[in-house]
Amino acid sequence: MRIAILSLGLLAAVGTVRGEEEKIAVKSLPKAVTAAVKAKFPEAKITEASKEEEDHKVIYEVEIKDDDSKASLAVSAKGKILEIEKPISVEKLPKSVQKTLAAKYSKAKVKSAEEVLKFEDEDDDDDDDKPGKKDDDDDDDKPKKTYEVVLSSEGKGSFEVKFTAAGKVIEEEDDEDDKPAKKEKDDDDKPRAKKEKDKD
Repeated sequence: MRIAILSLGLLAAVGTVRGEEEKIAVKSLPKAVTAAVKAKFPEAKITEASKEEEDHKVIYEVEIKDDDSKASLAVSAKGKILEIEKPISVEKLPKSVQKTLAAKYSKAKVKSAEEVLKFEDEDDDDDDDKPGKKDDDDDDDKPKKTYEVVLSSEGKGSFEVKFTAAGKVIEEEDDEDDKPAKKEKDDDDKPRAKKEKDKD
């Protein structure tokens, strides 16, 4: 039912207010966003772009390609890189993650894997200006690193598991890209109303 679906969506969004993602032309990206991407990946080409509002802030999602490598970036309107997602092969996952996969998901097949680098957001950067805060020019070089692996198994379908770099499972959830669209019940599927009694 529509009401049930909306309720689930609201529950999933607790703590984070997200708007609908909107595809935009690459040339429409703010100069600060383009400059930040080029500074981080000088040889890369921006292939796709979109924007959405998150916690009342506009975030730009940028897809880039550098030779055979691809990556997705989340960038603030001010040009602050917030997150980088890079597809990687299973062999390049940390040994600790591979060990957990073998121990807990031995019967599942790996469909894809990504390395996720999450940087401090702009609000965290503002805290650096507070008295007593130690300056560290290397903060941006030390992002929080996690790994997202999409698996599939019989009877469960596709699901995504998020790991720390140490191999600890952070979260396990259904793979959104693999979910079939819910089929709405036809009127014929609904319990038929009891037949009216014949009139005397």
